Amino acid sequence: MKEVGLAGLSGLLLLLAFPSLNYDGFAWCFLLPLLVALDGQRVFKSFGLSFLAGLVFFGVIFGPVSAGTVDALTPLHFILSVLYFSLYWGLWGAGLAWLQKATRVPSALVAAALWVTLEYVRAHAGFLSYPGHLLGHTLYEHPSLIQIVSLTGVYGLSFLILFVNASLADVLHALRQRSWSWALVSIAVPLGLVSAMVLYGDRILSVAPPGRQLSIALIQGNILPRDKWAPYGQPRILGEYSRLTHEAAAGSPDLIIWPETAVPGDVVNHAILRKQVSQVAAEAHAFLLVGSAEYAKFSGHPQSSRDYYNSMVLFSPYGGVEGAYRKHRLVPFAEYVPLEEWVSWPRFIGNVLGGTLPGEEPRMFTVQGVPVAAVICWETLFPEIFREFVQRGAQVMVTATDEAWFGKTSVPQQVLAITVFRAAENRVAIARSANTGLSALIDPFGRIIARVKGPGQEELFVQGVLTGSLPVAWERTFYTQYGDVFAACSIAVAVFCLLSACVPDRFRVLALYRLPLSCVRPGEGGQV
Repeated sequence: MKEVGLAGLSGLLLLLAFPSLNYDGFAWCFLLPLLVALDGQRVFKSFGLSFLAGLVFFGVIFGPVSAGTVDALTPLHFILSVLYFSLYWGLWGAGLAWLQKATRVPSALVAAALWVTLEYVRAHAGFLSYPGHLLGHTLYEHPSLIQIVSLTGVYGLSFLILFVNASLADVLHALRQRSWSWALVSIAVPLGLVSAMVLYGDRILSVAPPGRQLSIALIQGNILPRDKWAPYGQPRILGEYSRLTHEAAAGSPDLIIWPETAVPGDVVNHAILRKQVSQVAAEAHAFLLVGSAEYAKFSGHPQSSRDYYNSMVLFSPYGGVEGAYRKHRLVPFAEYVPLEEWVSWPRFIGNVLGGTLPGEEPRMFTVQGVPVAAVICWETLFPEIFREFVQRGAQVMVTATDEAWFGKTSVPQQVLAITVFRAAENRVAIARSANTGLSALIDPFGRIIARVKGPGQEELFVQGVLTGSLPVAWERTFYTQYGDVFAACSIAVAVFCLLSACVPDRFRVLALYRLPLSCVRPGEGGQV
């Protein structure tokens, strides 16, 4: 029973580290109770305890999604999601228990490499991919630490946090064994890694961006879902956005941004609607980027008459349509049904909100000579989408979203935290336009420099305008050019350990397995 309590405590401690609680100090020690509970346990029990810790964490952090805020998501979707994502924690615990006994590789290295491997798999698991709530995301408020992601991606931070947690567990183990030298090593190594990352981050932050800027205004309309598609709602909504846009135009921005599906209709193909929005852009004398639902039957790729694209459309300062980007990474079981050609999903699983179609290819815009790219809604979670745009030349990024479905929960804050890493990974500034909040400007180093706030400093479900300037990207980072090399190295370490653990000890001839016992936990001899 004690082990069960310790496992549950680890899940709760990690919850405290994530937005919107933001007690990120717990990230460095959240796993310690679970590691104490796992000490000396067999593989099956280690799986169960780690799975339980995952149930506690995901069960609470996914709670806002299951609280009736999104109509198409049922309690069954919530239960299946929690069970699925907790499985990764269980596999980590089982793998760690086995490898600690089967290899001489330092346990902290094994634990961190295995954790990053499973995070990466979770983020690339086909239609089940979910790169949210990664361990590194807890550190979004620490600019000096997060600069390392321009080399390693967020997985570098996940590795560091897990390595520190496992090293603390090694310290406790060493103290119980009265192995003072191993306790000292277990403290010194992670401390040195953290210090090196902070020094690297401080050096990066000391470099001032070049002088070129793009002036941007964000419009937060605060339109509730029940009002957006209500009869006769369109004139009122356009009136609100027009009023706010004229207010923003007083600051002479280069680009004004409305959030995802801000226009309740097809602004590309509906002549009257297009004329109304064109007039707003012309009166503002600025480029205007607006979210719209573009019906597929007008696109040249006709599908069902009810199918549509989730698009961002750019209007010029003269009112002409400059181009459109169509969201191409859709939300499974919300915007589309995965594998519907081969799998007959039960109705309670495959019932989606609407017939959204994916866009054919990434498209960029040009604003005052600056290449600008937009991503929509949960595309923000996927670093490969941002990387592709920056590789294609994007120098400023826009994320447009409508998170009104989630109410006053922690979801907008969690997505904003993830967006910070997209900026720091690629060293590109981001303008985040959200219907009900949180709208924000993020500099190329991942620092949130401004947010839309209401009269009482509230940030959710308030209407407002935010104007500011963002630096234009001036270089490509290692991560932008080469991607998840660090994650690949971590996976290689984990796979090597897993494969070598299957080899009988008498056949192990590599020098790694001749390491002295001081390189593993005191009391562990590296035998199965």
